[in-house]
Amino acid sequence: MLKLRSIIKFALLLGFWFLLSGSMDWQHVVVGAVVTALLMLFWRSPERRGGRFSLKPLAYGILVALVMAWEILKSAWHVACIVLSGCKVDPQLVWVETPLQSPLSRVIFANCITLTPGTLTVSLEDNRLLVHALTPEFAGGLRDWKVHRMLRKMEEMA
Repeated sequence: MLKLRSIIKFALLLGFWFLLSGSMDWQHVVVGAVVTALLMLFWRSPERRGGRFSLKPLAYGILVALVMAWEILKSAWHVACIVLSGCKVDPQLVWVETPLQSPLSRVIFANCITLTPGTLTVSLEDNRLLVHALTPEFAGGLRDWKVHRMLRKMEEMA
Protein backbone atom coordinates (compact mmCIF):
# COMPACT_ATOMS: atom_id res chain seq x y z
CA MET A 1 0.00 0.00 0.00
CA LEU A 2 1.41 3.34 -1.02
CA LYS A 3 1.11 6.14 1.46
CA LEU A 4 0.03 9.61 0.42
CA ARG A 5 3.37 10.98 1.64
CA SER A 6 5.27 8.68 -0.73
CA ILE A 7 3.09 9.68 -3.66
CA ILE A 8 3.65 13.37 -2.91
CA LYS A 9 7.43 12.84 -2.64
CA PHE A 10 7.41 10.95 -5.93
CA ALA A 11 5.42 13.70 -7.67
CA LEU A 12 7.70 16.44 -6.31
CA LEU A 13 10.88 14.63 -7.32
CA LEU A 14 9.49 13.84 -10.76
CA GLY A 15 8.42 17.47 -11.16
CA PHE A 16 11.94 18.55 -10.23
CA TRP A 17 13.27 16.13 -12.83
CA PHE A 18 11.05 17.70 -15.50
CA LEU A 19 12.13 21.16 -14.43
CA LEU A 20 15.80 20.25 -14.83
CA SER A 21 15.40 18.31 -18.06
CA GLY A 22 13.30 21.00 -19.73
CA SER A 23 11.40 18.42 -21.75
CA MET A 24 8.45 16.11 -21.25
CA ASP A 25 8.72 13.67 -24.14
CA TRP A 26 8.19 9.97 -23.45
CA GLN A 27 11.93 9.26 -22.95
CA HIS A 28 12.24 11.93 -20.25
CA VAL A 29 9.06 10.71 -18.56
CA VAL A 30 10.27 7.09 -18.43
CA VAL A 31 13.81 7.92 -17.33
CA GLY A 32 12.51 10.45 -14.79
CA ALA A 33 10.07 7.95 -13.29
CA VAL A 34 12.76 5.24 -13.05
CA VAL A 35 15.35 7.60 -11.54
CA THR A 36 12.79 8.99 -9.09
CA ALA A 37 11.70 5.51 -8.01
CA LEU A 38 15.32 4.39 -7.54
CA LEU A 39 16.11 7.55 -5.61
CA MET A 40 13.17 7.01 -3.27
CA LEU A 41 14.12 3.35 -2.82
CA PHE A 42 17.73 4.23 -2.06
CA TRP A 43 16.98 7.01 0.42
CA ARG A 44 14.22 5.30 2.39
CA SER A 45 15.08 4.99 6.04
CA PRO A 46 13.66 3.16 9.02
CA GLU A 47 11.11 5.19 10.91
CA ARG A 48 13.38 6.14 13.81
CA ARG A 49 11.50 9.25 14.80
CA GLY A 50 8.07 7.72 15.00
CA GLY A 51 7.31 8.66 11.39
CA ARG A 52 7.53 12.39 12.01
CA PHE A 53 9.36 14.56 9.55
CA SER A 54 11.39 17.41 11.00
CA LEU A 55 12.93 20.41 9.28
CA LYS A 56 15.18 21.08 12.28
CA PRO A 57 18.25 19.17 10.94
CA LEU A 58 17.88 20.84 7.54
CA ALA A 59 17.60 24.29 9.11
CA TYR A 60 20.62 23.56 11.31
CA GLY A 61 22.58 22.39 8.25
CA ILE A 62 21.81 25.67 6.49
CA LEU A 63 22.94 27.54 9.61
CA VAL A 64 26.21 25.59 9.62
CA ALA A 65 26.73 26.49 5.94
CA LEU A 66 26.17 30.19 6.69
CA VAL A 67 28.53 30.12 9.67
CA MET A 68 31.10 28.29 7.52
CA ALA A 69 30.80 30.97 4.81
CA TRP A 70 31.43 33.65 7.45
CA GLU A 71 34.43 31.73 8.80
CA ILE A 72 35.87 31.44 5.28
CA LEU A 73 35.50 35.20 4.74
CA LYS A 74 37.11 36.03 8.10
CA SER A 75 39.99 33.65 7.49
CA ALA A 76 40.53 34.88 3.93
CA TRP A 77 40.71 38.46 5.24
CA HIS A 78 43.22 37.42 7.90
CA VAL A 79 45.40 35.57 5.38
CA ALA A 80 45.26 38.55 2.99
CA CYS A 81 46.36 40.88 5.80
CA ILE A 82 49.27 38.59 6.64
CA VAL A 83 50.39 38.40 3.02
CA LEU A 84 49.98 42.10 2.25
CA SER A 85 51.60 43.34 5.46
CA GLY A 86 54.59 41.06 5.08
CA CYS A 87 54.21 39.59 8.57
CA LYS A 88 56.29 36.58 9.42
CA VAL A 89 54.45 33.34 8.86
CA ASP A 90 54.98 30.53 11.37
CA PRO A 91 53.43 27.39 9.85
CA GLN A 92 52.70 24.46 12.15
CA LEU A 93 51.44 20.91 12.01
CA VAL A 94 49.04 20.18 14.87
CA TRP A 95 46.96 17.19 15.88
CA VAL A 96 43.33 18.00 16.60
CA GLU A 97 41.20 15.52 18.56
CA THR A 98 37.50 15.41 17.77
CA PRO A 99 34.66 13.81 19.73
CA LEU A 100 32.61 13.42 16.55
CA GLN A 101 31.36 9.84 16.32
CA SER A 102 30.33 9.26 12.71
CA PRO A 103 32.89 9.05 9.92
CA LEU A 104 30.75 11.43 7.83
CA SER A 105 30.84 14.11 10.54
CA ARG A 106 34.62 13.79 10.83
CA VAL A 107 35.05 14.08 7.05
CA ILE A 108 32.80 17.16 6.97
CA PHE A 109 34.85 18.69 9.79
CA ALA A 110 38.10 17.91 7.94
CA ASN A 111 36.72 19.48 4.76
CA CYS A 112 35.57 22.58 6.66
CA ILE A 113 39.11 22.98 7.97
CA THR A 114 40.54 22.61 4.47
CA LEU A 115 38.04 25.07 2.98
CA THR A 116 39.11 27.73 5.45
CA PRO A 117 42.10 29.71 4.13
CA GLY A 118 45.22 29.30 6.26
CA THR A 119 44.49 25.71 7.31
CA LEU A 120 44.69 22.36 5.57
CA THR A 121 43.74 18.92 6.83
CA VAL A 122 46.66 16.64 6.00
CA SER A 123 45.42 13.42 7.58
CA LEU A 124 42.32 12.00 9.25
CA GLU A 125 42.89 8.94 11.42
CA ASP A 126 39.99 7.75 13.59
CA ASN A 127 39.14 10.78 15.73
CA ARG A 128 42.41 12.68 15.14
CA LEU A 129 43.16 15.15 12.37
CA LEU A 130 46.61 16.36 11.37
CA VAL A 131 46.21 19.99 10.33
CA HIS A 132 48.70 22.35 8.71
CA ALA A 133 48.10 25.88 9.99
CA LEU A 134 49.66 29.06 8.63
CA THR A 135 50.00 30.69 12.04
CA PRO A 136 49.76 29.60 15.69
CA GLU A 137 46.49 31.58 15.96
CA PHE A 138 44.91 29.48 13.21
CA ALA A 139 46.09 26.30 14.93
CA GLY A 140 44.78 27.39 18.33
CA GLY A 141 41.41 28.39 16.94
CA LEU A 142 40.63 24.85 15.81
CA ARG A 143 40.37 23.41 19.31
CA ASP A 144 37.11 25.20 20.12
CA TRP A 145 35.89 26.20 16.66
CA LYS A 146 32.22 27.19 16.32
CA VAL A 147 31.76 24.94 13.28
CA HIS A 148 33.06 21.98 15.30
CA ARG A 149 30.56 22.64 18.09
CA MET A 150 27.73 22.95 15.58
CA LEU A 151 28.67 19.64 13.94
CA ARG A 152 28.58 17.98 17.36
CA LYS A 153 25.07 19.34 17.94
CA MET A 154 23.95 18.12 14.50
CA GLU A 155 25.34 14.68 15.28
CA GLU A 156 23.35 14.61 18.53
CA MET A 157 20.15 15.41 16.60
CA ALA A 158 20.55 12.45 14.23
